[in-house]
Amino acid sequence: MVTGPQGLPRRHFILQRVLGCEKAIKSAGLDLSRGMVFHAGHYTFEAGYDLGASLLKVRPRINAIFCAAGDMAAAGLIRRFLEAGLRVPEDIAVVGYDDITQAQYMNPALTTVHQPLYEAGQAAAECIVNQLGKMREDTQQIILEPRLVVRQSA
Repeated sequence: MVTGPQGLPRRHFILQRVLGCEKAIKSAGLDLSRGMVFHAGHYTFEAGYDLGASLLKVRPRINAIFCAAGDMAAAGLIRRFLEAGLRVPEDIAVVGYDDITQAQYMNPALTTVHQPLYEAGQAAAECIVNQLGKMREDTQQIILEPRLVVRQSA
């Protein structure tokens, strides 16, 4: 698993991704040891690309990566792996997170987790409208489920 920068307070959204990944791995009867979690320097293509070189040195037999740091970092990882002569997904599968528009146009097209951003914006706007004119603030938690978009990278 690839997360964001190390040493900084984890952003809430990254923490949720990490916890979800850990839960899925445990439910599959597998173990996610500390030596299997890596930190990208940032959430960018360049950070993923740079991390890809380190991953190949430290874990040359790695066969799958969930990039919680996002699709751009996943794209950087894929580029580095392809340049090293690996085949994606045959030698190493890569799954990103965000489902950015470019994910479908990458080569190979990126398997990723789609965030329902439109629905999140709509729900936020509805909450604001519902609060207008009220004297007290009601708190409301809305959970929108992400979904896996299977493409060619995994």
